[in-house]
Amino acid sequence: LMITITIWLIAAVVSMRSPNEEIASFFASIRMCAVILTPLFWANFTLMYTDNEKILFHKVTVSILFITVISLFLFLTTNKHGLFYGDLKFIHKDGYYLDGDWERGPYFPFFVIHSYTLMVGGVFFLVRKAVQIGQNFRKQALFLIGGVFFPLLGNVIIVLSASERMFVHYDLFGMAIGTGLIWFSIR
Repeated sequence: LMITITIWLIAAVVSMRSPNEEIASFFASIRMCAVILTPLFWANFTLMYTDNEKILFHKVTVSILFITVISLFLFLTTNKHGLFYGDLKFIHKDGYYLDGDWERGPYFPFFVIHSYTLMVGGVFFLVRKAVQIGQNFRKQALFLIGGVFFPLLGNVIIVLSASERMFVHYDLFGMAIGTGLIWFSIR
């Protein structure tokens, strides 16, 4: 999980600071691969953290893995069919390349529902565990919940296109805060 989040963050920064749009697009694609994998790893982490490992080998989990693999495949081949995304349009401002708009393909809403279900499902398991465990570990669980809340909030702002006029990378900002909270909770 932490490796995938780190790849997400580094690829986003390199994409923004790239010398040209081609390199920015390449690193934006690496970032999106990490975006696709993060909900799966988050769900896996929260199931193990909350002592629900038996669910990991359930048929539902195999389906979740299958959907994630299909999502990754559709993203990597989207330039041939446009099911995940269409064109990526960059905004070049003050020496930064910001991926201003990804034309969303017909598969994208399914991917968003799948990803948010995994992320919120993980939070459900954490909240349930926080209620069950003693005071010693409750703070740790709350940091983990905060660790997923900030990236989700930043991503929701971007998915809903509420940030069209603002040049702040909200999912990157949220992910940086969230990663710090997750790291702090598990150290």
